[in-house]
Amino acid sequence: MIGCRKTSIKFPIQENTIVEEIENCSIFLGLPIDMKVRGWNVYISDFYGDSLLLKYDLKTSQVNRFGTKGGGPNEIMPPTTLMVHGNKLYAYSKSNFKYGYYNLSDDTERIIQDNDYSFLYTPSSQTIEIVPLSENKFLSSGYFKEGRYAVLNEQGSINDFFGEYPNYCDGEKERPFEVKAMFHQVKFLPNYNLNKVVAISNYIMDIIDFSNPELKYKRILLNDYNYNFKSGNILQTEKSNSIPKGIVSATVSDKFIYTLFNPNIDLNGNKNNEIWIFDWTGKTIKKVIPNININLITIGTDGSIYAITAAAEPSIVNIRI
Repeated sequence: MIGCRKTSIKFPIQENTIVEEIENCSIFLGLPIDMKVRGWNVYISDFYGDSLLLKYDLKTSQVNRFGTKGGGPNEIMPPTTLMVHGNKLYAYSKSNFKYGYYNLSDDTERIIQDNDYSFLYTPSSQTIEIVPLSENKFLSSGYFKEGRYAVLNEQGSINDFFGEYPNYCDGEKERPFEVKAMFHQVKFLPNYNLNKVVAISNYIMDIIDFSNPELKYKRILLNDYNYNFKSGNILQTEKSNSIPKGIVSATVSDKFIYTLFNPNIDLNGNKNNEIWIFDWTGKTIKKVIPNININLITIGTDGSIYAITAAAEPSIVNIRI
C-alpha cells in the first residue's frame, strides 16, 4: 500500500442540523449531477431524460425543463456541468466537448427555451472542466502535461498553463500526469467579488487568485488519500479501500466555501455526508452534519443551503446554516 502524508482537518465548531423539506416541491429527478442558484431559481443538471436541465422557482414552485438531449445546434449531452455568471447559465457538455450558455432574463419566471442557447466553442479534448473568469477569459482543468490548469481565451484556445499536480502520496510525483489528472478531477467555484476561484477535488482544495497575473494559489490537503492506477492504452484510477470518498459537492458565497464531505469508505457506509465550511483563506470555520443524507449542495441568496437528497427519488431540501 502506498502511503500518504498524514493530515487532519480540525473544525472549531461542530453541530448537527435538521434538513427542511420545501413545500409543494414535486419534481422528478433521474441522476442529478450539478446544481446552481440565481435569485430564487435553482438550476439542476440531470444525467437522464429528454431534457437534461431544469429550473425550479423556489417562490412559485414552477418547473421549467430545457436543454434537449442530442447533438444538434441547441442541444447538449450528459454529463453537463453548470456555472452562473451574470445573466448567463454556462453549460459544459463533457461527452462531446461543447461549451456554451443560456441567456437568463431578469424576469425570473420567464421560461428558458432551447433557442436561448448560444454556442461558444469546442475546447481541447483533454479538457475536463471550465469556468468563466470574465467574458473573454476562462479557466480549465484537464489532461494537460504542461500544467495543472489552463487559461483559455474567448475562442477556447489555450493561452497559458500553470500549477502543479498534487504530490502528497509516496511516489505520486513520478506517476504519469494523466493518472493524477484523472484521480484529482476538480470542480470550479468562483467568487467574482474577491476575484478568486476555488478548485476542489475529492481530497485537495486550491484557492486561486485570478486578480494576480501569475494566478497564484493556495493548496490545502483536506484528507489523506492513496490510489491504485493503470496507465497506457487504458487509463484507470481507484481510491484505496481504506480511505473515505471525500468531497462530492461544493458551493461558495462571498464569505465562505462550503464542501460536502463523504466520510464513508465504501457503498455500505451509513454515515451522512458532512458540510465542511472554510473561509476564503482556507481557514476552517464549522462542520455541520445533516440529519439525512444529501448529495449536492448550492448556496441560496437567503444564505441557506439548498441540497438534493441521496434517495431513490431525489428531492430539493433546505438547510439553514
